[in-house]
Amino acid sequence: MKLKMLAPLLIIFILTASGCGLQSKKGSLAMNNITVTTPAFPYGGAIPNIYANRGISGGQNVSLPISWSSVQGAKSYAVIMYDTNPVARNFVHWAVINIPPTVTEISEGASCTPNMPEGCKELVNNFGAKSYGGPQPPAGTGRHVYVVKVFALNAEMVNLRGEVSYNTFMSAIDGKVIGQGEITGWLGK
Repeated sequence: MKLKMLAPLLIIFILTASGCGLQSKKGSLAMNNITVTTPAFPYGGAIPNIYANRGISGGQNVSLPISWSSVQGAKSYAVIMYDTNPVARNFVHWAVINIPPTVTEISEGASCTPNMPEGCKELVNNFGAKSYGGPQPPAGTGRHVYVVKVFALNAEMVNLRGEVSYNTFMSAIDGKVIGQGEITGWLGK
């Protein structure tokens, strides 16, 4: 008798634990996986110095080329690149919002040029520039892992102004995300 009563509870527990049928606290829709790629380096690979900031030997601060798979129902895309090293505290190197839903790539060196997707907005990174700021791990801090995340949003516009932190970016898109994906690379010794 006890087993018959426990069976429905066990099913509810399994569904809850797996996230099946649940929504986030803000009611965001189910996630779609986005495949994010770059011809610059393999997933988890070393980022070539050409994409590093000018404070790194060989750094030319050329913005990364990235592309992503489309998500049905997306009204816009948003991109953030940040440093995950504990010293960096999610230092934002690049943040782009309001990328049209028909766009699935940003070309190499596009930051601050007419080659950025029409209608998108580059935000002020933690270097204080409204552009891409390449990796520049401080000397003696070891290897830094950089994450480029792409989010599909159910909103056409995201309103952000001024310098953006990782937390303000994530708060601005909270409840709007219908898909996401990422690629990581590293720089440093």
